[in-house]
Amino acid sequence: MKRQSVFLLVVVFSVGVLGLCESGFADPTWTITQLTNNDNEDQLPSIWGTSVVWHGWDGSDFEIYSNFAGQLTDNSSDDKWASISGTNVVWSGWDGDDFEIYSNFAGQLTDNSTSDFYPSISGTNVVWRHYDGSDMEIYSNFAGQLTDNSVDDYEPSVSGTNVVWASRGDGEIYSNFAGQLTDNNPEYAYLYAQSPSISGTNIVWHRKVGLDEEIYSNFAGQLTDNSLVDYGPSIWGTNVVWTVDMEPRVAYCNSEIYSNFGGRITNNITKDYGPSIWGTNVVWTGWDGHDYEIYMATYDETTVIPAPGALMLGSVGVAFVTWLRRRRML
Repeated sequence: MKRQSVFLLVVVFSVGVLGLCESGFADPTWTITQLTNNDNEDQLPSIWGTSVVWHGWDGSDFEIYSNFAGQLTDNSSDDKWASISGTNVVWSGWDGDDFEIYSNFAGQLTDNSTSDFYPSISGTNVVWRHYDGSDMEIYSNFAGQLTDNSVDDYEPSVSGTNVVWASRGDGEIYSNFAGQLTDNNPEYAYLYAQSPSISGTNIVWHRKVGLDEEIYSNFAGQLTDNSLVDYGPSIWGTNVVWTVDMEPRVAYCNSEIYSNFGGRITNNITKDYGPSIWGTNVVWTGWDGHDYEIYMATYDETTVIPAPGALMLGSVGVAFVTWLRRRRML
């Protein structure tokens, strides 16, 4: 009887430990790699294949970095918001008066007296947000000015020559190939859509409804439905990734990265945000306990590895069967 009690205690202890630790185990189909590890801030990566670019603090200002060619810019002013397509990289850089758009394949792309922000690239096609003196408009290097109105247009995303953006005026998503893409009842300002991302003609965005935000698409409708804040989607084909605030009432506390094809990618108690996707490779900005670093996850749906819990319970089961057999032989 005493030996039974000891064994049951071991089983209970093992299951208890499993319950405490299980949330810390990553999905075995995701392999996560930390791409940067330094004492400076690295943020907002963009990915193409396995090539990644981001902006990082060099001790005096922000510069553009990559995992394939090292530091791409080196000057005394800020370079930020990098985007990559193939080996082509664009970013916004301060020229001493305002932000302009720069590239590693054609040099400086804009030169004016107002700021150009947040470029997006596809091949050598580039779009960005430009302040025209009264509001924000969308511009490109292949079709010139794409919007011309009296409200802010922002967050452009390009695929080929297809461009999408969000409008601050009515809180809707627009495109240069299909016009207005959403109609969320503009009478209510809190029903706004933002952060569109495009791949081909597939588009995703997030929409705010009161205190909740969900991910939507033009190919599969609503992709998320929960009481959390889902935002900042990125798309490749029909693969989508986004950020989820796990504690939506506590700003910048704990957010994780999710996908519509491989489930949850990160599982920790720190802030992960700003994912970018190419194929099944995903990059994002993550807090390492000291500062923000760049992380990358690779998905392999062919990987079949028993969950750590299954391994532990399997071991407990084998031990239990062995104990029963020995007990019957006594």
